[in-house]
Amino acid sequence: MEKKWAHINQLLLFTLSCPWYLVGANCFDTQHLYSVHERELLAPPTVWSVGDHALASRTVARVGKHRWYDRLIRIISGPEATMTATNWSGSLVLVSAQLKRTTTYGMVSLRPLGEEHVLVQIFSWLPRSRSKAVRLVEPLLAAARLGLIGQFLKEDVKLLNGVRPAMLNLIETDHELARYFRRATGTAVESTTLQDQNSLSF
Repeated sequence: MEKKWAHINQLLLFTLSCPWYLVGANCFDTQHLYSVHERELLAPPTVWSVGDHALASRTVARVGKHRWYDRLIRIISGPEATMTATNWSGSLVLVSAQLKRTTTYGMVSLRPLGEEHVLVQIFSWLPRSRSKAVRLVEPLLAAARLGLIGQFLKEDVKLLNGVRPAMLNLIETDHELARYFRRATGTAVESTTLQDQNSLSF
């Protein structure tokens, strides 16, 4: 880690009872941003390939108002968030969340534990301040951001635990999600398209 970064020594570590590739799907499931996280999109999401092994997404959304941690984020960081996630082969995700007053960077590592479980490791870091006084409290600031990330992901954890491979019904706005599943799971869904009754089987 370069000196210009202050990284968090702690990490979020937990196991989910679901296939590993379902975790990375959240980066491309824009509908769940509002239904689960109360994030209202302010612009159409963008998705693009990064070489042969990565798929990236970017969303610009308004931070919610009803959860305590969202209200805190709005006060400290700002009311709008630009989130960029680059998913490398489904198992490693690099994330940045840019708001008006703060930017947080993170990495999510997904280690499959058989077909139906995955070990999730989340690291987070932030740019090092030029102020020596601020640097003294940077470990606390970084730890606080990791705590907010944990709060943000709580609902995702609840929804993903216990999910098993099955027929997935998609609508037209889910075409980028379908693109991710085809890329992450390979031939398991390659022969199925959204025009095929908007379903993917894996």
